[in-house]
Amino acid sequence: MPVRAVFVHLGQRNPPHLWPNIKRHLRLFPEIPVSLVLGDKRHIRRVPPGVEILPYDRNEETNIVLRNLSRDENFRQGFWHLTLERLMALEVAHNAHVGEAMLHIESDVILMPSFPWDLFENKHLLMWGEASAVEDIAALIFSPEAGLTRKLASFTREQAAHIHDTNDMRTLRAFYDQNLDLVEKLPIEIGGRGSTDVFDVLAIGMWLGGMDPSNARGVRTYHISMPHHTVNASMYKYSVAEGQLTIESESQRALIHSLHIHSKDMRLFGPQWEKRLSQLVELANRKPHPVRRFSFAGFLSWFREFVREVTSKKFAVAVIRRLAGLLRISGSTPN
Repeated sequence: MPVRAVFVHLGQRNPPHLWPNIKRHLRLFPEIPVSLVLGDKRHIRRVPPGVEILPYDRNEETNIVLRNLSRDENFRQGFWHLTLERLMALEVAHNAHVGEAMLHIESDVILMPSFPWDLFENKHLLMWGEASAVEDIAALIFSPEAGLTRKLASFTREQAAHIHDTNDMRTLRAFYDQNLDLVEKLPIEIGGRGSTDVFDVLAIGMWLGGMDPSNARGVRTYHISMPHHTVNASMYKYSVAEGQLTIESESQRALIHSLHIHSKDMRLFGPQWEKRLSQLVELANRKPHPVRRFSFAGFLSWFREFVREVTSKKFAVAVIRRLAGLLRISGSTPN
């Protein structure tokens, strides 16, 4: 069955990395149809030509279950609510293309030229990756049929209605645990599930590309391996040639077909992504320890959120927290 690439963006916030990522995808895979589920019509002007736009409107049922969540709905203009809601929004894309399989690609995930589309054409189960022992992740979600996508969307609504502190990662793991016959996990490390293919869903992209500087007052930290992550990215050697990213451990080698760019490094989404990736691989092999760089764009993103907090009547708390954070920054160098 043919596979359609699907991106989802809900909410008012503009994700500047999404639009060049879609353009990059279209250049690499011109034969793969692309749809964008879009929740705010103001972003339509940013959508690259050749992309199908599928409008998404939150219904009253979804409004009710999202209001019941205990997570801060003001954090990053609804981050927790919107990341969970996209699991419901995928239903819109598959209902529009019932006769196709669907691969959801998170806005900050890039696919490598080696991406094995033919592998998914013969799959009959939902597929996604594991982030930790208790959470899965929506970086890539494959669904072979609309019925399974609807089942996941319905399950997400039920989880949101009854588990008020849930999020997208916990919801995916709960679905997996309760539907082992419907989900196949993507191989996320060498030899994982007997595969020579590797799909990075978080850890490797974070190791190579760094952590999001907008979470750290403009500081991008490379070569961080989180102890709770399933994959220990520090264990591997990396190489890149002609756009192919290779991971190596002892006598084993595999191609990495996707990278989760947690840092939102714009250079990895643009036309010069291969050059930037080569620089990052060289840095990782030369300095396999935490390296910090200052990102002005990341600082601006952080500062905009600070201003938003101020205007939402959280002035005193925001000033104290942000100033205290700035005082803790040390040893950072411009990138």
